[in-house]
Amino acid sequence: MGMEKAQEIYNELLILLVENKLKPAAIISLSPHSARFSHGGMKYAGSWCDAKTVEDFIAYLGGLQLSYNCNRHHAIFATRSTDDVEGGEVEFLKKKLEDEIFLFEDFAAKHPEIDEFIYVESFEFIFGYERELKRLVNAQDVVQTGLALGYPDDAVFEFEKQGIKARKNYEARLQLIKDSGIQLPSWMAYLDHIPVVGLSGNEVCSSSRQLAERYQYFVRAENPSLAERIEALFQECANLPVNNKSSERLQAPLYILKSASEVYCFKM
Repeated sequence: MGMEKAQEIYNELLILLVENKLKPAAIISLSPHSARFSHGGMKYAGSWCDAKTVEDFIAYLGGLQLSYNCNRHHAIFATRSTDDVEGGEVEFLKKKLEDEIFLFEDFAAKHPEIDEFIYVESFEFIFGYERELKRLVNAQDVVQTGLALGYPDDAVFEFEKQGIKARKNYEARLQLIKDSGIQLPSWMAYLDHIPVVGLSGNEVCSSSRQLAERYQYFVRAENPSLAERIEALFQECANLPVNNKSSERLQAPLYILKSASEVYCFKM
């Protein structure tokens, strides 16, 4: 399953949970289109979100009576490509890049180690009912943000203590569980945070498990089709090595040429 489709399924889950007040607020990103092409001997790649998709999503949130804060993020990177696949929907991307082609080619001439430029655009929506959204928007640190997103206290404080190591440790333990032949339980498909895992490596803390099981019970009852897709996606991912990098199309950028964020719209 493609990354865009997987993100679409996960976004649908978060919206359902927030709409029905099982989750106080959520953050999702829209960037459904991607393409790659060549120009003047240089490769270009990009992802973007067209205006109609954003407008339709804003209208959808309004129909659910949800408040939102939307930020547009966009950046241009120079990097080294490991994937020679080209083609796809390129017209929109070419239009976005055409005014800066001269900059890219001039930059590439000075930096022969570069063989690909990447344009990235996404719209980040923070949404929830008004009181819950205000709590998230006004969050000042990792703890306040995690709690405003409805994550269990122990998971939030563990993440504050470990930072990015919490994710790496969790992924490593998942790999150990899979290597031992133990099937991952289906409720784990509904975890929307990094849980605290016991020292044995195969025991998720009760607060995270209870929350995920509550989500699973609700979604299976209210939207069986979504539950089926979420759990199938989880099993598909569970059959892949956790640290497998082969599916990652882009490497870390060597140069950041442009980067900016701006408030796109806000409704409370």
